[in-house]
Amino acid sequence: MKRISIISCLLLLLLPFGTDAYLLQAQNLRRRASLGFRPAPVSDSLAKAKTIDGGLLITNIRPNGTFESFGVLENDILLKANGAQITDWASGRAIFSNLFEGDQLAITVLRAKGKKDKRIELKGKVKGLPKEANTPNYDVEYGEAPFLNGYLRTITTLPKTKGPHPIIYFIPGYNCFSMDNMRAMHPYRKMIDSLTKLGNIVYRVDKPGMGDGPSPCNCQDTGFETELQAFKAGYKNLLKQSFASEERIFIFGHSMGGIEAPLMAAGKEINPKGIAVYGTVFQTWYEYILNMLRFQEPRSGEEYIPFEADMQEYIQLLYAHYVEFKPLSEITKNPKWEALLKRDFLMDDQGNLLFRKAEYWQEIAKHTLADAWAKTDAHVLSIYGEADFEVFSAFSMQEIARIVNAYHPGHGTFAELKGSDHSMIKVGSMAEGVALRGSPIYRDFFVNKFNYEIITMLNDWISKTI
Repeated sequence: MKRISIISCLLLLLLPFGTDAYLLQAQNLRRRASLGFRPAPVSDSLAKAKTIDGGLLITNIRPNGTFESFGVLENDILLKANGAQITDWASGRAIFSNLFEGDQLAITVLRAKGKKDKRIELKGKVKGLPKEANTPNYDVEYGEAPFLNGYLRTITTLPKTKGPHPIIYFIPGYNCFSMDNMRAMHPYRKMIDSLTKLGNIVYRVDKPGMGDGPSPCNCQDTGFETELQAFKAGYKNLLKQSFASEERIFIFGHSMGGIEAPLMAAGKEINPKGIAVYGTVFQTWYEYILNMLRFQEPRSGEEYIPFEADMQEYIQLLYAHYVEFKPLSEITKNPKWEALLKRDFLMDDQGNLLFRKAEYWQEIAKHTLADAWAKTDAHVLSIYGEADFEVFSAFSMQEIARIVNAYHPGHGTFAELKGSDHSMIKVGSMAEGVALRGSPIYRDFFVNKFNYEIITMLNDWISKTI
């Protein structure tokens, strides 16, 4: 089966989960619902046996969630929620994504009672997601940043040691997920925890539509420009906090965050002391995607001659989309191009490429990143992972430091994280990392092989810069 090349570049991190004087307290956001169940589709044979039209099979009930408090049991089949029929996960998500703590919820489940089935009505108030807890080393504060006609959730970890502390504004990759309550195994959670323990304040902002709400727009429908403006709004909100000083603010951008960070600081409004990036690029989006395909596919099992035919199509396809900015509706009139986009970019009927709108990627392509790096006054640390298959060579990360130094001598620093992939996991060489991709073994690496050397690199560079 053909490996999807670009999806590996961007989906590795998709894992769907007193200091009152310090922060302005949230007044408007409501806590997102914690339903606390794991759904599974109802098979056609089960639906026929139960004489039902779809539904969701409840395979697991998590403690302290809404469904546990309602008395839902494993192997119940969810049929209705607030009067609406539940036929599959999409219909359920449309209802559940708009539920918040304290809302009323009424559900209907089908439960086996001996040899008979019984429809049971359950109702009550929705329970909210638990918040991240304070630790012996730091406190966790929840706030909000005004954006458009709504708010974005902010989360700040504050060391319990005496300040002033360096402040790290954490910008994640392109995926649509919440930065709130990430699993302990996640590299982001490990970074935030470790950096705060070393005496840094770490500040993060959820993308529009992620985490608590309601939000002014939804991440998956949001263009790149709107997302960039959201992170700028988060930065302006950070400056309002009593602990904040731009002389102590450092932006850390991972992957897409490493594209957004210099664009944030290229103007006159945002002037952090430093910017650190990992696993990102400085080229035009057209140039990057084309070169990535050229590099990745043969190293992922594709034969050179057949793939060369695909590359010739991609040269024209990507030029039309990211240089001439032709809409997807025009691009897909070419059946060869449509097939390539479905195969390698997971194009769907809603006009999404890799789960974001096609326009999101086109808006990135309109930016000149070399220009943004040249314009920032910040000190810059550009870190390359030796086994980063998505960046695929040290050139881009080295060039970021060179550009910065060309316009601001002494401000750019390049560093290499040995044996580390795009997710900052120690996999060994590039070839060893490629061999691990998609294998069950990689999960063990993901959990246990985070390269904490990046924490030392960042902390030492921040201390020296500040």
